[in-house]
Amino acid sequence: VLKREKKIELGFGLGAMKERLQALQGNLSIHTDNMEETVLICTIPRNSEANTDTLRVILVDDQPGILDGLKTNLESHNQLQIVGIAESGEDALSLCNHIQPDIVLMDVNMANMNGIEAMEAIKERDSMIKVVILSSFENIDQAVEALQKGANGYLLKSIQAKELIDTLHFIHR
Repeated sequence: VLKREKKIELGFGLGAMKERLQALQGNLSIHTDNMEETVLICTIPRNSEANTDTLRVILVDDQPGILDGLKTNLESHNQLQIVGIAESGEDALSLCNHIQPDIVLMDVNMANMNGIEAMEAIKERDSMIKVVILSSFENIDQAVEALQKGANGYLLKSIQAKELIDTLHFIHR
């Protein structure tokens, strides 16, 4: 029996995944069964550092109900301090000029100035502020656009509070 091994070459997507995982001291393993079934295993070591820093966060959404829900979920955690709330991109920009937040958590779809436009303006004025874009819908093109234009993260609003807090701390670090 002659067994031929095919070498798996990492393309743009897998190569980028591997690079990102390695930057986090992680690893990408690819297991294949005669090229019929492929399994990817991504491993990232747990961060042993305690998230002791209190992050100063501004929440931005044009829907008051969403803002209230986010505020309620996040302010119960002592690792986050909500230092401002805005209902538009323009208000977020103004708040960032007066309050120096660590992170702005902002809806992508807002009237007049959307989240991506507001993020660009915020980062133009202060590149140290991290901006995480929130969306109700999974939209790959919008996520790519936001990240290419400087967003530090793109998350769905359906994310669980603990996962959101862990992600915000990770982005801040």
